[in-house]
Amino acid sequence: MYSTPDAELLRLSHQVVLASQLTDTISIICIKLIVGVIAMIPCQMVLLSGMEQEVHCLMERPGYDISNWGVPYSVYREGDNDDGGDDVE
Repeated sequence: MYSTPDAELLRLSHQVVLASQLTDTISIICIKLIVGVIAMIPCQMVLLSGMEQEVHCLMERPGYDISNWGVPYSVYREGDNDDGGDDVE
């Protein structure tokens, strides 16, 4: 479970950045009651108080491949072999 979003950050970002803290609580939910899925992405952020801490930001469409945003990983390139060695299958 996560805390409610930081209200001041939410207001200043015009309802765009929903940053919450991870809590130590657990909930048990009947699977038939689930109506949607979100992702909570961990992020280091300097908060308005000037303090830097890890927060979790809400992402409504977790189907996006967030692991590939702007990061060129060689494992995603077929046929490339940057180190000159043999390809391992």
